[in-house]
Amino acid sequence: MKRTIKISGIIVGVLYDDEWWYGSAIRTGRITPCSRFRRALDEAAAAGDDVEVYVNSYGGDVFAGNDMIAAFQAFKGHKSVIVGRLAASMAANFVLLCGAPVTVHANSILLYHSATNDTDGGADAHRDSAALIDQVNGPVAKALKAKGVPAKLVDEAMSEGRQLTLTGADAKRYGIAAELVGDEAEKPAPLSDDATYRAMSELPKLAAQAAQLMHTAMPNPTQTADAAAKPAAPAQVPAASAEPTHAAPAPAPAAPAAAAPAAGQSDPPAAPSAAAPAAAPAPADAALRAELDKANGRISDLEAQLKETKQLLQQSKAQHAALAGHVMTDTAAPGSWPDAVKACDGDVAKALRSFPALAKEFRAAYGAKQPTA
Repeated sequence: MKRTIKISGIIVGVLYDDEWWYGSAIRTGRITPCSRFRRALDEAAAAGDDVEVYVNSYGGDVFAGNDMIAAFQAFKGHKSVIVGRLAASMAANFVLLCGAPVTVHANSILLYHSATNDTDGGADAHRDSAALIDQVNGPVAKALKAKGVPAKLVDEAMSEGRQLTLTGADAKRYGIAAELVGDEAEKPAPLSDDATYRAMSELPKLAAQAAQLMHTAMPNPTQTADAAAKPAAPAQVPAASAEPTHAAPAPAPAAPAAAAPAAGQSDPPAAPSAAAPAAAPAPADAALRAELDKANGRISDLEAQLKETKQLLQQSKAQHAALAGHVMTDTAAPGSWPDAVKACDGDVAKALRSFPALAKEFRAAYGAKQPTA
């Protein structure tokens, strides 16, 4: 018999495994305590059931997530993982390190980034916290590179403030997933493809080439403006047509003045040949025109590709922002001691009576928080 265990909402520690306070949040999939996950695995092992873990989570507490990974790796029965719409942060780490076959959908997104932590203390405390974050990031970065994700992408994703998003097709291509469900949507190269970086590096060069071709192929705007301003002067002096040297720079509109009765017999033949070059711009070289069109087309393609890439980044950042700003609503109890005091309008005594578990948790934390991912 196959048993499905869900990792949904926010991954949290054992302090949230309280039916009285958080039962509704657990049942509706807004949080997943690591202790509940481990108990579900123990029950499946006792019953001899196969286990399929369904992941649709923003991530959460690193240590709680690592406990879930360890428990799943130790499970001896048949096991598998399927990713829904999103496996972000610690949930993506679970998918990567679970040690079981993974199925993803074409519209699934896996999001990897560096762990974060709040530190209360001096310089040495912050350095210790930074070392802890490096220790948390190390196994994830190593596993991604081992799967074949380009090292440049992994290192940048583990930089502060950066992230790496993979589609279901990316996860299948890199071996993170064994099976892809559904067709891959047609789109520009994903963020995991170096083509995006190549396109960004080529754009300034192509723009410079296009500008040079346009400068070579197109008439000089200053000369064109000067030529357009000259026809008015000869029109006021008909006799000037007797001088061939003055007729040479005149544009085509001056030709009717040369045909006036006051002009000499020798003037009309000279006027057309002198005015002909100004009647139409010199034709551009065909090869230069072709190169210009090709460069313009390439620039348009790159701009469209970069626009699509920026949209994907904005979408993934918006999804990740939901993790950082996720707040339980409806009938869920306050999630922290400061929230409990706020809910009691600042009455600490009332908060102690109403939310003793949060008070105990706050005292045990000594003002420090565990890193999250």
